[in-house]
Amino acid sequence: MKILFAIPFFSNVDLLKETIDSVLKQTNSSWNLVILDDSISLAEAASVESLVYGLRDNRVTLRRNHENLGMAKNWNQALDLGCEFDLVNILHADDKLCPDFAENMLGAAEKFPDVDAFFARTEIIDASGKNIFSFADRYKEKLIPLSKNGLIYLEGLPAVNSLISGNYIFCPTLCYRPERTSLRFNSELKMVLDFDLILRGLLSGKKYLGLYTHQTYQYRRHKENATSVMTKSLLRFKEEVQLYDWLSAELRNSGKLKMSHKAQRKTIVKLNICFQIASSIFNIEFKQALIYFRFLVALLASNPINRT
Repeated sequence: MKILFAIPFFSNVDLLKETIDSVLKQTNSSWNLVILDDSISLAEAASVESLVYGLRDNRVTLRRNHENLGMAKNWNQALDLGCEFDLVNILHADDKLCPDFAENMLGAAEKFPDVDAFFARTEIIDASGKNIFSFADRYKEKLIPLSKNGLIYLEGLPAVNSLISGNYIFCPTLCYRPERTSLRFNSELKMVLDFDLILRGLLSGKKYLGLYTHQTYQYRRHKENATSVMTKSLLRFKEEVQLYDWLSAELRNSGKLKMSHKAQRKTIVKLNICFQIASSIFNIEFKQALIYFRFLVALLASNPINRT
């Protein structure tokens, strides 16, 4: 069995180098790596080219997009390229794999042939690579269903119901089985495209399996990553509201009224905005706190019946 690691790249070659190094250190060598360069800077593109060709490893290749595709289309390109492999992983260009990530994923894929995608237990690191505490991530840990021998099975409406309370799956850990993955990322989304794909997959009968015996992935949180940028611009919350409204409608049309109301309340979105308000005040960013507060007030006013 073989896995393709596809790294969509936009900026920060230094962090990309760390990500590539983590792939090179995998205990299982049955992998290929492709960097999908979507940068708009010629200097960045030249640096990436120099980095990749300097490795002199024929398992590592570079594809330079002729035009900037954007996140969703670049991620879809990764899924398309993975069709010749047993698994494909869309590895974020600022994250790191633990040495046994590929070994664990390929072993699970061989053992569970009916599973459509696998995801991993994750630890959070900062820009320098040090482990950090994250209140939001710690909260999401509480939402994870009880595992059986370190395995978390997600299938159908019960899985959707657990994810309504908060998406505890770290999308860059997902390893998709290409022959069972026909869905693609929604190009109209920039922030919740991963959550959207997971929900659509579960609603269409896909099976996901979490490998949680130990941590095999390092997710980097820093001020320059996409999540931080889209949180401050409110794009994150606007897309989350849109996604929960869509999910609520889907569940209502299926007769699952209790789950529909749960999605409509958007509790996790409101809690996260409250956390961002408190965090901004603590960091003396009062203007940003006011932006979050106004959005929260508007959100509550738009759905007064299901306030939480």
